[in-house]
Amino acid sequence: NYSPPEAGFPGWVRYGTWLNEKNPWWPHLRRFTDYSARLTTVHAESDGQASLAILGPRADEWARHIRLYQPFPEVAVPWYHDALPGALASAGYGSDFVSERVLQESTAGDGRLRFGPREWDGLLVLDAESLEPETARAIEGFARAGGRVVFVGRAPDRSPGLHDAEARDALVREAIESARATDPARVAVVPAPEKGPLGELDQTRRPLPAFARRQLLHWATTTLPAFGLAPAVRIDAPHPDVAQLRHRDGAREIVFFANTSPSETVAFRAALQASAGRPWRWDPETGARAPYPREEGSGSFWVRLQPSESLLLVFEPAEGGLPEAAPVRVRSSLPPPEWRALSGEWEGLLVLDAESLEPETARAIEGFARSGGRVVFVGRAPERSPGLRDAEARDALVREAIESARATDPARVTVVPAPEKGPEEAPGPVPGIA
Repeated sequence: NYSPPEAGFPGWVRYGTWLNEKNPWWPHLRRFTDYSARLTTVHAESDGQASLAILGPRADEWARHIRLYQPFPEVAVPWYHDALPGALASAGYGSDFVSERVLQESTAGDGRLRFGPREWDGLLVLDAESLEPETARAIEGFARAGGRVVFVGRAPDRSPGLHDAEARDALVREAIESARATDPARVAVVPAPEKGPLGELDQTRRPLPAFARRQLLHWATTTLPAFGLAPAVRIDAPHPDVAQLRHRDGAREIVFFANTSPSETVAFRAALQASAGRPWRWDPETGARAPYPREEGSGSFWVRLQPSESLLLVFEPAEGGLPEAAPVRVRSSLPPPEWRALSGEWEGLLVLDAESLEPETARAIEGFARSGGRVVFVGRAPERSPGLRDAEARDALVREAIESARATDPARVTVVPAPEKGPEEAPGPVPGIA
């Protein structure tokens, strides 16, 4: 979305971010593009690693909701479906979503499920009521080959569709019951993650709140080890804002850590499950490399990530030969000292002529008002929610929260008239636009 100087104001107007010399961060853009290019190259030239396959309830989704819009579905089926891989990454696991066709065409042996170059130690089946009989038989074969299957929430007991439904349902039940009978320590039904205060509100178009992400992370770290599924990257204190991504390039192990919190520093001790050689830090900002400290014997290493900081570690095999040059001093990936992170607190909130708010936003405003905050509704107070799904119930939630906020203290929370617009003049020509 570049706009050259000769285009004039406002330039080439396109959807997205305007990238040109008028942006205040334009002088620093090269730092980001260098970082992104180096990091992308490392990941593109290596192979992502995953030990868990995830099967969602696609047939049930179609039966209940028809086809959902992607990548922003109207509902999440189940609620944790899209957020679970992130929780697994925070817990030290890698995961792949798979389809029923992938399972049907996979092979199983030695406790592993294989499809082309991919192979997994465990399969998570998320709240699926319906499966094709061929998929159920594939799961049974994986279980008989020593694989670990976690049915989350429930075990499938029917097939999709009405054609030969009774006979096909029986085939599904028979295969799943046979899989569960192989070894209850490896194949079992476990409770789904608790939804908690999320209730029935829409969480498909925004990140999950912190309590829900902590709940998912706790579920992952307590449920999967009970099936003998250990994370490839052991993290002694997993944090919902810190994720890892593991790749492999020949004998090299590559681990990328990222702290997505804009305000919290996170420190933890980590180790790779397998012997991974000597860790080196590769700095994507500068291209420099330097040995990274680790504990002798255990192979553990400490990671400390400032807000929004990342760390790329490459484990060089001992027999691969290391550079003889002196270690390179790699500076922190934090901004220079003269930069400042934008953070702080607000004493007041101005809501500008808003008729519609998400119920969660209205509740947040209510909470701010109850804690002594000042809220000025300019022009009007919101009284409805956007969209048509569950409109009546969601509108009631908005009205209830806003009325509760206004009732706390009319001197702090009130509606005021909007600024007067005055007489309008006909707009003149805009330079640069014919």
